[in-house]
Amino acid sequence: MNYIKQQITSAGLNLDNVDGYGFVYNVLAYTTAPVTLLGNVVINPISITAGIEESFSLRWEANLSLSTFSVVIAGITMAQDQVNQNGTFSCYYDGTTWTVQYFADGKDQPQAAQGVTNVPVPVGGTLTLTAGVDAAYQRLVGSPTTLTSNYTVTAGTTGIKAGSQFQIEIAGGITIGANTLTVFGISINANQALTGGVIILATYDGVSAWVAASTSRPVSTADIVPIVARTVMGNASNVTAAPTDIAFPTDFGVLQRNGTALTTGLLTADNFAVGTPVMQLAVTSISSAEILASFTTPILILPTLATFAIIHNIVILINAASSYATNTNARIYFQLATDDLMVADGVWGATSSGGYQAFFLNLGTTAYQVGKASDLYIATSTGNPTGGTATAEVLVYYTLYN
Repeated sequence: MNYIKQQITSAGLNLDNVDGYGFVYNVLAYTTAPVTLLGNVVINPISITAGIEESFSLRWEANLSLSTFSVVIAGITMAQDQVNQNGTFSCYYDGTTWTVQYFADGKDQPQAAQGVTNVPVPVGGTLTLTAGVDAAYQRLVGSPTTLTSNYTVTAGTTGIKAGSQFQIEIAGGITIGANTLTVFGISINANQALTGGVIILATYDGVSAWVAASTSRPVSTADIVPIVARTVMGNASNVTAAPTDIAFPTDFGVLQRNGTALTTGLLTADNFAVGTPVMQLAVTSISSAEILASFTTPILILPTLATFAIIHNIVILINAASSYATNTNARIYFQLATDDLMVADGVWGATSSGGYQAFFLNLGTTAYQVGKASDLYIATSTGNPTGGTATAEVLVYYTLYN
């Protein structure tokens, strides 16, 4: 079959393929390189005799990007994916109207490029694939490779048939470091890049974008994005939000709700129901000036409580820079009690640092020794101490009961 060759340029083409003797001739339309049209292409035999059957073949070896223009063959407008690859248009006139059949060559997008292409991954950059030209199956192979910049795999969108696909295999051997490996918009994590076993299936939506999904081997702990040390992942706020790292800055801290937030910290009385017998500790630091005035101004060591405070033990830790000379006996009592609860005789006269035990009194009469709505104080028995510069800490071990 003979063809008349016609080159198509960006300016387009307007061809009436009827010769001077009244019959239609075959056409070979071609481009020497991909062309983006700036004008229409019209191949249309118009000087034919009505009622006479005619036919011609249009061999297409052109690669056109339509942009805003069109390709019209025998009065019929062609689709983009019919004019950017090789094929044949069979045109038949029945005496009244034209019909056009399109036959793509044996290769079609993306089935046009069968087989597998191994892609040695460079240290960075962008790989832009072309559907119908590049193999539909691409295997990214590290040799090994350590990225020094980001590496991206994508594909062009001009003149692509809807449903065209690429399969991108991550074959491993790629060390990301501080960079990124992105395949059709999907981020490949460091473990996947290094060990492989991940496939990205990308499909062209026929409009403007490649849509990708990732299939992967079972996720391991190495695939999880690292989080800050000594933290748990959660939502610390009182509203729906993306998870963040909740830090544990204190040894033995626990995660607990605190009002409208999740916080970490040591357990306190608030963690237990009222009436639950939980041993608690109140620590009060006492200066030498407070000790010197402890008869005149008793020192508060446990504030007023709404529930009963049952005292189990009191220890006084002395930092004995120099001891006190007189009035060295300490008494411990509830503000509303009629008798002392405990005594620590001679404690302010201690000549060395250490812990000193306070003792319960053996009372023969009824007295308030369990406090409720009453402060607990420590004071000297008969007068203010004299001399001395020692400081102290008073440790009160107690349980609350409602």
